[in-house]
Amino acid sequence: MSTHEYTASQALDLLLRKLRERDNDLARHVQAVIDGGKDEEILERKRSGGRRKPRAYRKTTRLTETEALGVALDVLQAYFVEQPLFVGSAEENFRKAGLNLGASRRRGGSRESPPVSDEEAGTQKSLEIELQVETQLRKAGDETFRIQPVAKDSIHEQRLNIERLRKLFDFGGG
Repeated sequence: MSTHEYTASQALDLLLRKLRERDNDLARHVQAVIDGGKDEEILERKRSGGRRKPRAYRKTTRLTETEALGVALDVLQAYFVEQPLFVGSAEENFRKAGLNLGASRRRGGSRESPPVSDEEAGTQKSLEIELQVETQLRKAGDETFRIQPVAKDSIHEQRLNIERLRKLFDFGGG
């Protein structure tokens, strides 16, 4: 039994409304994950030719309001805590590596290629994700996305915020 003065539905509506006010793209992503439902395995027993033959299949079902709150908080945890931790780990690993791009360009690259400087081990590298691949016919928007590391203190603060939200949205089961 919930000790809150609000329902799971009201809490979910408030969370999504606040997300839309601050970051509409994130709110749409959270809503899409919630709308995706949950995957369940159904075991059905049918009579076939005089004997029972079990049949199992998977079905996507709608989330309850309490489950949807949990999923929304999991998405926020991934966005504000887990992804920045991955970026920090990647940045740390690339910092340890040295890059000698100039030598590979001199050997087989074209003369029209812009000069690329070497990057020593221990220096911060520029990390980018390619959003549009070379084989894509139509280009729309940015081709790459630069990844910025997030301070560990900020990640820890976000983790604490998510934990507080989980306590506020604990409706005891679902």
